[in-house]
Formats: sequence, structure tokens, C-alpha cells
Amino acid sequence: MGITMDDHTNPCLIVKNLSKTYILSNKTPITALNNVSFTLHEGEILGIIGRSGGGKTTLIRILRGVEPFDSGEFWVGNLHVTPHPSNEIIRELKKITAIHLQRSFALWADTVLINVMRRLNALETGDETADLPNEMFSEYKTMKQQALKLLKAVNLEEKAEHIAHTLSGGEKQRLQLARQLAIAQNLKLLLLDEPLTMSCPGTKLQSLDFIKEIKEQYNLSLLVASHSPKLLLKLVDRLIWLEEGQIKAIGEPQEIISKFLASREELIPFKKRESTKTIIK
Repeated sequence: MGITMDDHTNPCLIVKNLSKTYILSNKTPITALNNVSFTLHEGEILGIIGRSGGGKTTLIRILRGVEPFDSGEFWVGNLHVTPHPSNEIIRELKKITAIHLQRSFALWADTVLINVMRRLNALETGDETADLPNEMFSEYKTMKQQALKLLKAVNLEEKAEHIAHTLSGGEKQRLQLARQLAIAQNLKLLLLDEPLTMSCPGTKLQSLDFIKEIKEQYNLSLLVASHSPKLLLKLVDRLIWLEEGQIKAIGEPQEIISKFLASREELIPFKKRESTKTIIK
């Protein structure tokens, strides 16, 4: 898929023995991740495939710093993250990662442009609700130019003045991606969870192109979780099969997808109901 990994490729992400267990309200433990280990190389797009509930979203949330974990460790670049990290470590992690979660549309009831500008303004104020600089000030003009650059990266520049809630599902996903790119300083790792679930079939290929363009433009490494074998085959360099919290295999996308599909139970067809005639006397 355009990148060949060898022993001389620098790692962007190293994950070692990562484990996470949820405790239900009835005290029942549910293992989400069990000793997960892998490496993502600089410039690589690494995919994750698996059934629902297999641990994909939990893993991505941990790597972003928004979900605690029980044991193990990981590195993003030189940043080392262990269980119970300090607030400073989490802040640093969020500066070098960006996340895009499926169907997550926490948007302002304002234009597409203002949604991104509020995100940029929060870098200075620490608060998205803070007023933007006056339009007459140079700070506003600079922030607007930065926002338009981000919207161009996700192919939304032409809809900058549209109200965010009028966008399609796929466009809202791209707007959220632009907002994530806005707040990630010195971005190294982009985490995508089902990034194209809301895109119609006609725009999926275009969406794949802009993901690749963002990767090149920002010199990123990507970790992409998806249920879609077709999407992963067109996008990723290598693929992880994650099942029941454990890595079953890592390798070439076609090889891993073949193994994954072969493991799925065949659906048992419904028996045809015999036709009955109602006799009316």
C-alpha cells in the first residue's frame, strides 16, 4: 500500500501488554483488552478489524487519553504513558494525537467556519465558549485563515458559511475531524473510529482520498478501526485482527481480512414457511 516496513523504520506508536477490564453494575468483570501489543510506524496507516465489542473503540480511546487502563504501557513518539498518568502526561498526549469517533457530533449551532474557529480560540483561552476576537483585529483574521486551511484539508471549504447542523452525516464527520486537527499541536497520530460510517456510497472514495491527503499534508501516522473490509483494503498498509480483546493476527490487509471472514459463523437460513390456506365456511 505504498509503505514498506523494516527494522530501520521509526515507530510512532508502541503498545505493550495493554489491558483493560470494565466492571458492570452487578460487579461482573468484562475484559475489553487483554495484553495487547503492537507497533505503528511513522507514516503508516494501520487498520484494526474485528467484531463489535472486540475492543477497537476502547483501544482508540485509551491511546487518546480519554479512557483509563489497568496495566501495560504505550509510547507516542517519546511520550511514555502508563496506568494512572499525570494530568501533564494527558495534556501532552492530547497535543500530539487527534481522535475521530463514529457518530460524535458535538457541534455549535453556528456556521462550519465558526465551529472550527471556536476550537482554535480554545487553544488561547482554554474555553470554547469564550468570545472570538473582534473581526477588526488581526487575531480574528489569522484565526479565520487557519480555520479555512483546516476546512480545505477535509474538503469543506465551500461550506464554510453553512450552518453546521444542516450538513450531511458524512460532512459532519469531516467537520469534527477538522476540529480535532485544530487542537492537536505537533500532531503525530490520528485515531479514526469508523470514520466513514455516515458517508453515502458516492462519497466514500472521495473521503478515502482526503484521509490520505491529510496524512501526507500533516505527515501523520494513522490508526483506523472499521468493520468494513473494503474500506480497509483501500486505505491501510497493515491490519490488526482484534477479537474479544486479544490480537488474533497482524499482517498484510488481504491476508488478515481473509482470516477474519473465514472465522465468521455462517448464517443459518430461515426455513421457508409452508403456505397455508384459510378455509372460510
